[in-house]
Amino acid sequence: MGGLTLRVDKVGYDEIDEYTLELWEKAQELNGDYDGWETSIEK
Repeated sequence: MGGLTLRVDKVGYDEIDEYTLELWEKAQELNGDYDGWETSIEK
């Protein structure tokens, strides 16, 4: 069984690096896997 985490954040290189590391560390802490991220563009 899996889980889902949803966040709304700024999209910039500096922010993405910070968010990605935070999510990867949280997945490791919970014995999970971080498989990347995806986004959508909304007008």
